[in-house]
Amino acid sequence: MFLFLLALLLIIAQSCPEQLEYRRDAVLQGEFWRIISGHFVHRNWLHSGLNFTGTVLLAVMFKNQHSEKIWLLFIFSLNLLLGLALLAFCPDLIAYRGLSGSLHGVLAFALLTELANGKKFYLLVLLVFGAKIIQESESLYYSPMIDDFVIAEAHFFGFVIAVLLYLAIGMKKRVADSRQGENPC
Repeated sequence: MFLFLLALLLIIAQSCPEQLEYRRDAVLQGEFWRIISGHFVHRNWLHSGLNFTGTVLLAVMFKNQHSEKIWLLFIFSLNLLLGLALLAFCPDLIAYRGLSGSLHGVLAFALLTELANGKKFYLLVLLVFGAKIIQESESLYYSPMIDDFVIAEAHFFGFVIAVLLYLAIGMKKRVADSRQGENPC
C-alpha cells in the first residue's frame, strides 16, 4: 500500500513541481509545505523513477525491520528535519527537488537497525556508505541523468538526521525498558 501511495504522490507532485519544490525564498515567505513537498518533486521523470526504484529496493530489503507505522513516522520526521536542515544550514541553496536525501537517511536507519540486530557485516556497509557521503560532499557534481547538480548536502543531512533519530529512538526505548523494571513502591 505504501509504495502505491508513494507512486501516486510522485505522479501528482510531478504535475505541479513549481508549486511544490523546496524554494528557500518561498518557505521564508510562509509556504512551509515546501519543506516536505520538495522531497516528492523531481527534475524530470527519470529522476522520479530513479528515486522510486531506490525506494522499492529499500522497501523490499528492509520491510520487516519495523512496522509500517514506525517507517511512516520515521520518514515523515526525516523529511521534515531534512527540509529544516537545508533551510538552516544551506542559505545559498535556492531550490531543491528530490527524494535522494531521504533515501540516504532510510538506508542509514536500516543499516543501523541491522547492525543492532547482530548483523556485523552491516558495520562495513555503513562505513563504506558514510565514506561515500563524505567523498561526494567535497565536490559539486553534475548528473546528466537528472539534468542538474546533485545536492550532496541533502545526502549528508539525510544520513546524519537518520543516525540522530535512530539514537533518539534507542534512548527512548531504553528509558521505557528501564521504567518497566522499576519497583513502584
